[in-house]
Amino acid sequence: LPEKSPSIRQIINEWKRKNKDKPMPMERVEGLVVEMDQFLLGKALHEKCEDVENNGRRRLKCSCLSILRNYSNRRAVAQFCISFLQRDHTDQNQTVIDWYRYAVANAVNRKQSYLMPYDVSGVDDPGEVAAVLQNHKICRSAMMTLVDFGKRRMSNIKSCASKNGVAPQHGNKGKRKRLKDDDPRLIAIREHFEILIKLAE
Repeated sequence: LPEKSPSIRQIINEWKRKNKDKPMPMERVEGLVVEMDQFLLGKALHEKCEDVENNGRRRLKCSCLSILRNYSNRRAVAQFCISFLQRDHTDQNQTVIDWYRYAVANAVNRKQSYLMPYDVSGVDDPGEVAAVLQNHKICRSAMMTLVDFGKRRMSNIKSCASKNGVAPQHGNKGKRKRLKDDDPRLIAIREHFEILIKLAE
């Protein structure tokens, strides 16, 4: 069973880069759900949760993902994971910021708990699966495993949550690129200001 799934995020990000807002074909999505299902099964078979923020070098005391040894439970969570990874980067961050703030506000003895995310559409006995998963709490490391967040990205999430709770736009989105010195627009601006300076003298 695969221990990690670097190809899933890469495949989805490559699709988004090339196709922008065009949705991925359902047969391709289904293939990624199956791959995610296998990844989650590998995690579920571990006796204890990995400490993702410590690069998985040690085990925690909990076993939050063992509930995913059940196929229907795992399928519902795998569907959510693939749907989540297809979202815009900023939207992903905002979702986890909101989860983090909720977990901090409702921590017991400073221990954070997160609700298990899932999507029961098309799953056998969806009501029964939802009843099981909706009350299942998971640790932060388990949550990070499901949304494929590493230590650095989670650190940024904590920082944003403590400041204003709003995820910043990703990369160059919403930003203007710096004009080159020989750009005609910049030359015109310089000439305009030179004229204004001469008029003011």
